[in-house]
Amino acid sequence: MIIDETLTKWFGEFDFGGCFLPDPFTLNCENLKDDYQKIIKDSAFVEKYSRVMEKLKEPDIFIHKYEGLHLVEVDTNLYSIIIQAVLAEEMGKKKIVSGVKYVDEALSIARVCNFIGIPLKLFLCRELGGISSLKEYLTGSGIEFNTEYCQDLFNLPGMYAFQDWVGLPGKIFLLNMRSNLGAYPFPSISAASNKVYGEKIFNSWSEGNRKLPRAIIAPCISGSTALSVFKPVLESDIELTTVEIEDPEMKEERDSYCGAFTLVRRDRERDRVIAPELAYLWKMGRVKRNFISRQEAAKELKEDNKNGIFVSLESAGAIKTAKYTSQNRIMVITGRPRAGMIV
Repeated sequence: MIIDETLTKWFGEFDFGGCFLPDPFTLNCENLKDDYQKIIKDSAFVEKYSRVMEKLKEPDIFIHKYEGLHLVEVDTNLYSIIIQAVLAEEMGKKKIVSGVKYVDEALSIARVCNFIGIPLKLFLCRELGGISSLKEYLTGSGIEFNTEYCQDLFNLPGMYAFQDWVGLPGKIFLLNMRSNLGAYPFPSISAASNKVYGEKIFNSWSEGNRKLPRAIIAPCISGSTALSVFKPVLESDIELTTVEIEDPEMKEERDSYCGAFTLVRRDRERDRVIAPELAYLWKMGRVKRNFISRQEAAKELKEDNKNGIFVSLESAGAIKTAKYTSQNRIMVITGRPRAGMIV
């Protein structure tokens, strides 16, 4: 396993990324970057990560054919969770904080932190706050969690986790499941750890004696999953495309979000924050950006379900787009419907 040492502060000429925080917090971000680059090169870190992954079992990667497409079913990125949790322990942090949108994310982070023995605080999105079985499990596991902020204020659990880190940056580690949140180096640390999953996907692809795909199509909400799969092949000539569900109510702007410039799509109730690196790849034309209507995606989802393919609405949109792509040997990234936030 090789984790990227380079953590990019700006993507493009001050287009996306950066660290827009008061000076004391900027210093903490620089210290975090230095600690990260030192620790991931240490063989002791790699050995510890490998031991934890062996005990908790690597997630399966399923690749199957459907109407001439190669569907790659992704799961919760356990690699990223373990990498960041072990990093937190090696840095001497006293607690991990994280904002979660799905049940499987909450359970996976709780499981890893309990196994390692580092305290955890979760901010649960509004939809998770109403799931009593999840709250009972977290309480029984000794996990601190907050449901009030997303219930009473904005439904942005990641933002509240970032604010918690701002309160005690020297003692708390912000575990980001997505590469769209926080000032530098948080998005880059998340992207680097997420990339490990992408590399595992390509290893599984190669084990089936398959040639590299000519095109990869991935659903996109924040773009973090797409980025994890795209990053290992950015230097290749593989055609890369993201597919988003079109929402006419949302307006897009370049904005500073939790300390970094990126693209933010928002309406009166929601913010959908794009990973800064993906926003840059769109701008440079390396990744194509497609939209599909909710009606078209829903129609495709109904057809997929009839054929025994159970995926999220966003994944159905990616499948629909792939069916009309002129390339052959197409990899489509898909995810199952998940209990949690409806975006």
